[in-house]
Amino acid sequence: MEIKNSFIEGARAAIGGNKIKLKTKIKGLSHIIVSLLVNSFEKINDIQSLVENVNPDELYNYKFKIFIREIVVVLGFIMLTSALLMVEKGY
Repeated sequence: MEIKNSFIEGARAAIGGNKIKLKTKIKGLSHIIVSLLVNSFEKINDIQSLVENVNPDELYNYKFKIFIREIVVVLGFIMLTSALLMVEKGY
């Protein structure tokens, strides 16, 4: 979404009015595309450095934890939903 918005803004600025020559418009659009590609590669480099810094043991030794508070919330939601269904059906 961010790339799309920056492309649209740059295109509007590059295309401008009707009096600008086609060659100038094409140059402006090509500069926008190149800058978007450079920004994308910079983001890829940032993501790659984050992935390289991740410890593999953290990924493979992940443990799913459930707390009592979460169980109580789920049970409460089920009970509330059941009570609402009973009231609607007239039990």
